[in-house]
Amino acid sequence: MDIEIFTLLKEQVIEVFTFLLVTREFALEKGLQEDVKKIDSAIADNNYILLLTNKQLSDLNHSETDHRVGLFDVI
Repeated sequence: MDIEIFTLLKEQVIEVFTFLLVTREFALEKGLQEDVKKIDSAIADNNYILLLTNKQLSDLNHSETDHRVGLFDVI
């Protein structure tokens, strides 16, 4: 269940990232430098969330593999 939640979170973070890139390009075209700075900050935050999500997914996948191996050791 945890893996599915973090997989969904990762998909959402990627969608937000795409939206932020499009918004940033629009702001650049319109010469809205203050908005570009805010969007750059949001992109950095988004990248950090993606990094944490990927780490959590990796940890969950690793622990699930360990759990399966442990189960077969018992059998």
